[in-house]
Amino acid sequence: MLGIQKLSPVARAVGTVGAVVALAGGVTFAALTSNPVVLADSQFSTGTAHLQIWNGANYVDGSVPGFNFTNVVPGTESSAFTFWLKNTGTTALDVSMVGSDHAFNNIADPDLVDLKFTDITTASSPSTYSIQTLEGGGADALPGGTLDPGEENQYSVTVNVNPSTVSGSSAGMTNFDLTFTGVQP
Repeated sequence: MLGIQKLSPVARAVGTVGAVVALAGGVTFAALTSNPVVLADSQFSTGTAHLQIWNGANYVDGSVPGFNFTNVVPGTESSAFTFWLKNTGTTALDVSMVGSDHAFNNIADPDLVDLKFTDITTASSPSTYSIQTLEGGGADALPGGTLDPGEENQYSVTVNVNPSTVSGSSAGMTNFDLTFTGVQP
C-alpha cells in the first residue's frame, strides 16, 4: 500500500477509475450475452437420375430385346432399328453407352464393324462407333445432347460391316449388349 500512497493524487484517481471501468465492463459483457438459438433438423436431398427404356408397351428399368439385323450386305448400311429412352428422374442427363458380350463368326477385325446412332427426336448429327470402340472400356456419348427431366427421345441404330473383315460364306455377331447410362452434365 505504501507504493500507492507515493503516487500523485491524479495518478491514483486515474488508476481507481480504470479499475472500476474494467470491473464494470466485465460485468456488462456477461449481462449482454444472448441465449443460444438453433437451426434444427436441417437436411437436403439431391435430385434423381433415372433412365428407362421402352419395351413396346411402357418404359421399364432393365433390359429389352435389341436389334436383330439379317441379310446385311457387307459395305452397305443396314436398315434402322429404333428404340426409345426416357429420363424419368428430376435432373438432366447426358446419355452414354458401352458395348459388351459379343461373339463374332467370320469377322476378322471388330474395328471394321460400325454402328451408327441417330437421335431421331432432335434430328442431331449421327454418331458412328466401331464395335471395338464401344467395348473399349470408356462410355461413348449417344447423339442428341442432354435428356431433360421427363423428356423421351427416339433413337435409331444401323450396322455397316466393312467387306475386308468378312471371311467365309457368311459372317455375323451375336450376344452383343449395349448398356445406356445417364449422368448429370
